[in-house]
Amino acid sequence: MDHLKKTKKAFNEYVDQYRKYGDKILLKINHSVRVSELCRDISEDLGLSADDIELSVICGLFHDIGRFEQWDLFWTYNDMRSVDHGDLGAEVISKGCLFTVFSGKERDTVVDVIRYYNKYLVPEMISDRNRLYVNITRDADKIDILSMYVEGKYNNLTENNILSETVYQKLLARKPVRKEDISRKDDEIAIRLAFIFDLNFRRSFEIMKKNDYIGRMIDIQKEKISNRVLIDQLEDLKKQLNKYIEEKTAIL
Repeated sequence: MDHLKKTKKAFNEYVDQYRKYGDKILLKINHSVRVSELCRDISEDLGLSADDIELSVICGLFHDIGRFEQWDLFWTYNDMRSVDHGDLGAEVISKGCLFTVFSGKERDTVVDVIRYYNKYLVPEMISDRNRLYVNITRDADKIDILSMYVEGKYNNLTENNILSETVYQKLLARKPVRKEDISRKDDEIAIRLAFIFDLNFRRSFEIMKKNDYIGRMIDIQKEKISNRVLIDQLEDLKKQLNKYIEEKTAIL
């Protein structure tokens, strides 16, 4: 059995014990598989070697491994109400039976990806090589999260109120939005829209553009609201954010 098949088998055997929780777990299993394929897409576009592409796929597959124990322990995927799932995942990989699945040279990279892909900032202390895999996984994860909103797998993010001025101006200024910036339910869409300001690779922007995730996500929100000011805000953001994506596909 080749190494990638071995790691996929180990992943499936690990998550099987959590399938008893039904759709909530299936959501994360399917997300992990899609992220692994997006990692393959991005790393192939970067011209990485076959071994490095394989490692990227493995990182994507295991990036959310902490989510399964998180749900088992806390019945929530909300890190603020439980634990940081990246830190928990790194602990699961480092201490559990999955650790032996990875070759010695992979372990440090996989652990770093799992621990840091979900952080607001990737720490300077990690190696350039590991940072590359973290960033590939970060991009793939964000792209798939946006696709799930577009496909209706996550709940509506707006409540028919306007976006707060702080959040609205941050988006127009092309700045990331943090959870601490959120002051109302309607602001939550800003965190997702601002994902594009944390993408790292041309291929990631190409995927965003091809699937029109920003435009479709905003259009879905608009269908559920009647507040004219909020509709105008979202229309303005759609134009500005798609312009940013166009610029990035041209220069990266």
